Amino acid sequence: MFKYSVIIALTFIIALGAVAETDPVEVLQSTASLEQKVEACRLISISGDVKAIPVLAALLADEQLSHMARYALEPMQEDAAGAALRRALKTTSGKLKAGVVDSLGMRRDVLAVPALIQLLDDDNSFVVEASVRSLGRIAVPEGIEALKKHLVQPDLPYAIMQSLGDGLFAAAEHALAEGNPDSAVPLYDAVYAVETLPVPIRAAALRGAVLARTPQDGLPLLIEAITGENAVFYTVSLRTALEMEDKGNTATGIAAVLPGLSADRKIQVMQTIGELGQNSVGPALLKEAGSGIIPVRVAALDAAVRVAYAPVLPVLRELLSSEDADLLQAARRGLAYFPGKEGDAVVMDMLKSDDVKIRIIAVELISQGALPTPVELLMKIADGDTDDSIRVAAIKGVKEYAGIDQMSGLLSHLFDSHSHDEMIAAEEVLKILFVNEKSDAVPAKIIDALCDSFAVHEGESKLAILRVLSTTGNSKAFDVALALALKGEGELREVGVRTVCDWPTVAALPTLMDWVETPPRDMAKINALRGAVRLLTLGLDTPEVLLQHYVVLLAQADSSSEKKLILSGLATVSHASALSMVLEQLADESVKAEAVQAAIVITEKLGSSPEDKEVLEKAKLLIPELGGGDGK
Repeated sequence: MFKYSVIIALTFIIALGAVAETDPVEVLQSTASLEQKVEACRLISISGDVKAIPVLAALLADEQLSHMARYALEPMQEDAAGAALRRALKTTSGKLKAGVVDSLGMRRDVLAVPALIQLLDDDNSFVVEASVRSLGRIAVPEGIEALKKHLVQPDLPYAIMQSLGDGLFAAAEHALAEGNPDSAVPLYDAVYAVETLPVPIRAAALRGAVLARTPQDGLPLLIEAITGENAVFYTVSLRTALEMEDKGNTATGIAAVLPGLSADRKIQVMQTIGELGQNSVGPALLKEAGSGIIPVRVAALDAAVRVAYAPVLPVLRELLSSEDADLLQAARRGLAYFPGKEGDAVVMDMLKSDDVKIRIIAVELISQGALPTPVELLMKIADGDTDDSIRVAAIKGVKEYAGIDQMSGLLSHLFDSHSHDEMIAAEEVLKILFVNEKSDAVPAKIIDALCDSFAVHEGESKLAILRVLSTTGNSKAFDVALALALKGEGELREVGVRTVCDWPTVAALPTLMDWVETPPRDMAKINALRGAVRLLTLGLDTPEVLLQHYVVLLAQADSSSEKKLILSGLATVSHASALSMVLEQLADESVKAEAVQAAIVITEKLGSSPEDKEVLEKAKLLIPELGGGDGK
């Protein structure tokens, strides 16, 4: 069956090739196949060969080729092509005639208008619909008037009504494109006014009717839709408002109707007003913000901030003590993002408040971006404010902005903090900084200061400094942690051991490998093993070197949990020897499932070298999941 299909396809392609080498007009006049004649029409549509017009005209009444004949005639500039289509109106009927009408519309054939007007009363609905749309595309006065008269006829079928809306809408769009809005306006109005037309068409006409008018003349129509009952027109009017040229008058006009709107509409309208960005609507927004249901007040506050209406700032400041969570968040949001220096001044004034709560809010707002350059101010607050909670808030806030320049200042809060919370806040920010900065970019004096302070501090401070040191990846810092792990006592030694096991760089790997073989006193070997596997999975060495480490680790594994951990690391090594090591563990039932999973992962990464192929074949024989054997 496939063979015969290929033969048929090749025959068709050869036939089309023959058409391309033959005059398409001759093909149309011959006994060629339907497919060949379709291709000939396509070629004529590209070449525009005028000598084909009589031949194409004869095909317009052909059930099978009429469409392609029109396809070829439509783009031709010569009036002879239009004349052929106009003549076909008398020789076609039904869908074929409707197709001819469509082509005349696409050509914007003014000479066809009288005939198309007559066809508005045709018995065939397809012909009527096509005539309506084509008259709209051609858009000459007599055709448009005929459409208007037809539009008001009673009891027209829905499809005819829809086509009338489309036709008049197309005429309006054409007038607007030609720079003639005065002609477009009555057409949009006519479509919008007919209640029996589909709502989407009327909504599109509403938008056109508003935008085709001057902003002053279009605004009443817009307001009427905003305050009207039709939800679709209301939604379209809000989008249209954003397109109007005179945004100031538009915003003011919309704001004037706010009091009479429902709560839901108020919220949406105020969002639109905010997008229009006109400061003149501030008083109306401020009035809505002062009373009413909470969602409306919040929307009013947000819009007032968006249009940068400064009189809302005292209201926002007062609402910082509101017991309503939504109003409180709106106030904080507004003060954080109010544009310009007026908003900055309010936040700066809040820092002078005797109320600690207000000062903390100011610090949090600054941390959120309320001021353009917050980092130095936050550090100044952290250094100078007398309240511990405010210093802590400032230190926490600086983490989004701090860099190397702020490290020394943060170290002072770590070393000489006034409270445990201040120390922890400084620790957290410093750890983030060290993780974000490359270790070689951190000045040596910072590392030296940490190491020196570690030597003289005790208790929680010492532990906090060590935790910061552990994030640096610095070799000197590692020496401090290692010395503590080997020589420290009690909790400090435990923290030192844990720090070495969690060290972020491979500098700790030799120590951890030694600890796997000979763990320090009271230390669980699994911690060193876990740390070693973690560093090996970073893949910072050759597969051969990595595998040497894994050989040692497997030799030292005393339990299934330790073997499982090692297998998880081996799965990351793309090497035939890694697969061989994994396969050796299949005999241990306690870790067989993990070994199978590791083998599957490794096989996906191997290549086609002889060594790879050999171990892959072995793996397939041992592991059914790989599709090569029975697994026995």
